[in-house]
Amino acid sequence: MAQLKIIAISGASGSGKSALIKELAALLGCGSLHFDDFIDEGTYPADMAFWLAQGADVNLIQTPRFTEALQQAKADAAQSADGPSYLLLEEPFGRQRLAIASLIDAVVLLCPPADICLSRVIQRNLAACAALKQSAATEANFNKTLMQIANYLRRYDDYLALIYQATVAQVARNCDLQINDIAPINQIAARVLQWLVLDQQRRALF
Repeated sequence: MAQLKIIAISGASGSGKSALIKELAALLGCGSLHFDDFIDEGTYPADMAFWLAQGADVNLIQTPRFTEALQQAKADAAQSADGPSYLLLEEPFGRQRLAIASLIDAVVLLCPPADICLSRVIQRNLAACAALKQSAATEANFNKTLMQIANYLRRYDDYLALIYQATVAQVARNCDLQINDIAPINQIAARVLQWLVLDQQRRALF
């Protein structure tokens, strides 16, 4: 019977969660689940600015299919004699959402400066625009992507920056490893891998 450890990689948009998961998955030979793949129409509160003003309760961000996928992964691992030891989870909110908190074994919080995160988001979207321009995509699709960047920046100024600040602060109170460094992703992955090995050794002593 395999003991599957679920490691949540958390942080604001642009903190490097997806890149780190990709690097770690290759090093550990394990799979991953991504929060964005389980977003439904009712996942987020309708008025995020009001949600922020009311205290930014992340339990109001609901992803039932995500919870079901995690439960299934745990169940499958329990029936397997030689499955992977880890499952990586892109979960921006760490253990703070009660619906999945009990399923998470460890939380790694990526916490680079906010301006770095914003720059990465903008660069990612500009790259998408460049790809559209080079492809056979219509001008309407290209313009739509540009508008999405502009809309994101307006929302960032209005409330998103404060939401990221609030949610990261919540995760930081209950994470196992916090990384504030700006470093190449392979170096960050190596640091996380080293921490996982040391954590496993510590647990084996008790």
